[in-house]
Amino acid sequence: MSTITIEDARNLTHQGLFNLVWERAKDRRKSFGNAGPDEEMLGCLYRGPNGLECFIGIAIPDVLYEVDMERRWSTDCVINRVMPHIDHKFARDLQFIHDLNGPEYWENMLKDFADKHGLTVP
Repeated sequence: MSTITIEDARNLTHQGLFNLVWERAKDRRKSFGNAGPDEEMLGCLYRGPNGLECFIGIAIPDVLYEVDMERRWSTDCVINRVMPHIDHKFARDLQFIHDLNGPEYWENMLKDFADKHGLTVP
């Protein structure tokens, strides 16, 4: 369950979105995906059945979240609906760190991402 409001999401800067992601990524011990009955990962979800959000999912206010976003909406569609002022490539690249890499790589990859985009690591 996200604690971010619509106003918060609409006012997020690139640095603000990165900060949310950084804080979420620090807790690498928790699963962020969709674990099936045998705990095999079935893929990334903006909101997993365990209540945790992926990197972009953390910035989706509960009132804007729709189940149809899962696997039907591209990150671009979610960004258009929730944070239209955030650059799509920035958001996609941030989400890809989560989707394509294990949690053990996130910290270093997020630091590289921050350097590339002139962001400050919290």
